[in-house]
Amino acid sequence: MADPLLPDTLGEVLDLAAIIVFLLTSLSALLSALLIKRDNLFYLGFQLIGLTVALIFSRDWLYDMTFSAALGSAQTYHELTASALILSIAYTVDMGLKVLVWERILRRNGRAAVPPLLIAVVRFLVYLVGGLTILQFVYGQSITAIATLSGAFAIVLGLSAQSTLGEMFAGIAIALSRPFRIGDWIKVGHFDEGKVVDMTWRLVRLEMRDRSIVNLTNRMCADSPIKNFSYPNDKIRLSEDIYFPRGYDQERVKKAIRKAIAAVPTVLADPAPNAVFMSVRDGVDHYAMRFYIREYNIRRRIVEQVWRSVTAHLDGAGIPIAQPREVVDQHQAPPAQDSESAAKPA
Repeated sequence: MADPLLPDTLGEVLDLAAIIVFLLTSLSALLSALLIKRDNLFYLGFQLIGLTVALIFSRDWLYDMTFSAALGSAQTYHELTASALILSIAYTVDMGLKVLVWERILRRNGRAAVPPLLIAVVRFLVYLVGGLTILQFVYGQSITAIATLSGAFAIVLGLSAQSTLGEMFAGIAIALSRPFRIGDWIKVGHFDEGKVVDMTWRLVRLEMRDRSIVNLTNRMCADSPIKNFSYPNDKIRLSEDIYFPRGYDQERVKKAIRKAIAAVPTVLADPAPNAVFMSVRDGVDHYAMRFYIREYNIRRRIVEQVWRSVTAHLDGAGIPIAQPREVVDQHQAPPAQDSESAAKPA
């Protein structure tokens, strides 16, 4: 005769098999996380969820076979397994945030971009929600007072640290949108262009061309227009104005300019450099020299090389460079009259 305490139906056998499988995989994930790779702690959470679900579905026969003497009642077994399931879910959420968000999505250049304080607060809230859920739905305890107190505390904390929290969330927004990276040349708002040398949860540091460091808050960067000269497109077009006397053949001038710019090795051949006739300005012909570069950090050096090449080619072609005439409107003041002579009648 079969032992009534042992699983004797197909469903019970499958429940027991699931418990054994999830128990072994949980132990395996735990050992792997401790000895090999901590990312397996996230995988461990799913195994614990599966194990607790299997324990809940097996309560009809598993309690009588194993836990009746230790727990005293099936209700206690149900409360413990339900609590373990909720805590396993909270643990999985916590490890998911750690592995997928804090250490991957919001990581900048191999370093954590989120302050440890924010991570600790989020972890506390995850387990707090789990604990309150257990009290309310497993043990039937009212959590109204605790939830009200927690909400009031959160409001006070948020108001007192409004500026700090604003910088934190602005930093998270920058980390998610990735408008720039360390090493990029950018221009933020009305500030001069600079190279990004550091990014923290509160500040973005720019090294300007004079080697000075400008510290911009994350909120300032998030609220200002950002022009990136390095990413995602590393080909930047530059334009320089140049003027010639009226009457020179436009095609000849353009050809000379294009040839001169193409001779500069730091200028990209694709897209090809170009010269555009813009207008007649103050008695001279106005052209724009347009060309693309990749090394924006040496932009001024490349512009200098372009001008040297252009002036040399134009001198060789006999095409002079002109300057717009400045029209100065001069008004001659009338001669001052003597007060006495002005008083005499004509």
